[in-house]
Amino acid sequence: VRVRSGNREIDGTSLVWTGSLVDLCRIMGQPNPGLDYISTLLYNLELSEDSGGKWQWIYFPDSNCIFSRISIPARFGPDTAPPGKCGICVEVTCMEGSETWRNPEALVDRSKKDLVRVGLTNSTEKIINCHVERVRDTYPLYRKGYETGVREATSALRKNTNIHLVGRQAAFSYDNIDDAVHNAM
Repeated sequence: VRVRSGNREIDGTSLVWTGSLVDLCRIMGQPNPGLDYISTLLYNLELSEDSGGKWQWIYFPDSNCIFSRISIPARFGPDTAPPGKCGICVEVTCMEGSETWRNPEALVDRSKKDLVRVGLTNSTEKIINCHVERVRDTYPLYRKGYETGVREATSALRKNTNIHLVGRQAAFSYDNIDDAVHNAM
């Protein structure tokens, strides 16, 4: 019926939910579906040069890399970086509350060195700044039997016909940004 943000209230007729299923269940007074989530640290690095390449993101299934994925915002929109410069968003997953989550600055140098090692820049000196962001509950953790709690929770939530679940929501299917935008449309 209404969304509250600080002192502001917004009336609405529908809710498009992209957040944690656990959070929505709590808000709606539904039982916890029994999910845990991995969270993500975003190391937003400013480079004094363009990184080259025309790709938007790259996945790194290499256990020697601190990050699992990087993206280059300027490949989505060139006005997100000054001419001749570049930003790289480095994603590091961890559990909320872990040492990594509490002290993300400890991995800044490692992130820079790994970018050099994988060839995204040829020197850490070209990385001129880093802004760290914490994003809670980015990926659900799948445990044996998780489907029962998720099915019960989503069934109860869908009785509210104005709630639309979008995103991962423990669907055990991978959505990239293109899929997510298409799903939202």
